[in-house]
Amino acid sequence: MKKSLAVLLVLVLLRTIASAAGAEGVRTLTVNGTATVMKEADSARVALAVFTQAAEASEASRQNAEAVRTLTAALENAGIPKKDVTTGGYWVNPLRDYESSEERIIGYQINHQLTVIVRDQNRVGEIVDLALENGATGCDYFSFATTQAGAAQDEALVAAVGEARRRAELLAQACGGTLGGIISVEEPSYTQSGIVVETANKDEAASAGTEILAEGLSFTATVTVTFELK
Repeated sequence: MKKSLAVLLVLVLLRTIASAAGAEGVRTLTVNGTATVMKEADSARVALAVFTQAAEASEASRQNAEAVRTLTAALENAGIPKKDVTTGGYWVNPLRDYESSEERIIGYQINHQLTVIVRDQNRVGEIVDLALENGATGCDYFSFATTQAGAAQDEALVAAVGEARRRAELLAQACGGTLGGIISVEEPSYTQSGIVVETANKDEAASAGTEILAEGLSFTATVTVTFELK
């Protein structure tokens, strides 16, 4: 019985060694594949500033709240739903007299930033002009987006794998071999880029209407694929 068990253990050990040797004998080829997919923007996120200043914090706050109410009402009348207007930031800053020895507070500034989602990117300029005419004192920035982002990510990922295979086939031929099946795939990186536009203020709004032109949005995926090299 002990002899049979010993023989079985030896056979298992020999099979394990043979399997390891076979695995070590497999040649592999690892390449990176990168692909970029472009999509047109169909919406935008606009950051509007409402800035007020007064000697007392309560007065600056009152003026700011009134301006925000005027602005949000105008946006709603223009077809922007309430759910698409949110507070992006609220700052209260004291103004100090640095020329005095006590650096006493001489006033307060309040900046209430509203984030507005404009679901038709062709209306961005119109909404900015409307906001500047109805309580907003500036447009801090706006960025473009697309509702096709998920589909674009998937498309870029599939294209990246195809690019990896194309490069691997070229390298396999250069090495005098042929490409086998995929052994492993990794997705080390994914990036998305769009347009972010800097500050505009009330005095810079063109009387003929602000025109905002959106460029395309890029979605880039990179994969690392290991193939068998025959």
